[in-house]
Amino acid sequence: MLTQRGAKRMARKAALTSFIVLTSFALGGQMIFRLVGITLPAFEVAGGLILLLIGLDMLQAKRSATQETTSDTEEASHKEDAGIVPWGFPCWPGRV
Repeated sequence: MLTQRGAKRMARKAALTSFIVLTSFALGGQMIFRLVGITLPAFEVAGGLILLLIGLDMLQAKRSATQETTSDTEEASHKEDAGIVPWGFPCWPGRV
């Protein structure tokens, strides 16, 4: 069990690590790209392709073993109504 003191220490460590990584890339990102030989447009295309693949994977509605336990899968298989989720429209215009 994580104590409050341990949780604060973990949060501080995570924040410091994030700050160091983000600052390093903000200050030296162009130098790193030049050193490795990556152009910004190539990085943008690669990021877009990765985002596309993640989106396609989400559309296939595959269950992730890291995010779902066997008991969750078993419980979901017994449900009669899974519901309907709108594709990209949380509410239609004119409706609240």
